[in-house]
Amino acid sequence: MASIFEFGNIGLPDETQVRKELMRSIMRFFRMEHLIVGNTEILSENPAAMKLEVFPNPSTGRISIDISQAVNETITLNLLKPEGVMVSSAKVMPLPGMRTRYVLDELGMNTNLKPGVYLLEAQNSQGKTVVKLIRN
Repeated sequence: MASIFEFGNIGLPDETQVRKELMRSIMRFFRMEHLIVGNTEILSENPAAMKLEVFPNPSTGRISIDISQAVNETITLNLLKPEGVMVSSAKVMPLPGMRTRYVLDELGMNTNLKPGVYLLEAQNSQGKTVVKLIRN
């Protein structure tokens, strides 16, 4: 079972890199895969595996995601409740080395989402990335 700890935005903007390095040290110490910093940013122990951005976040309607990865392979997207319960899932194949945009509605993943916090997990053979998604 993976643990996800959340930290709010603290410190001055010019201290961002120092905070990220501190949080990566915390991740290594506790053997954590992901760490939420602020509203949506995820630090990962394998940041080169893939990049995942969700917007607008928070959202009351249409939710878009941008995915980029270095390899040419299928990505499994899982929309989860914070306790790990699967809400929906889809498979996509973004172009390697380019940012590809998807809309959750068009993937069938945004149907009847109740207001709350969700986790959007993207996984390929290189690793897993998780982003916190807020539905108002």
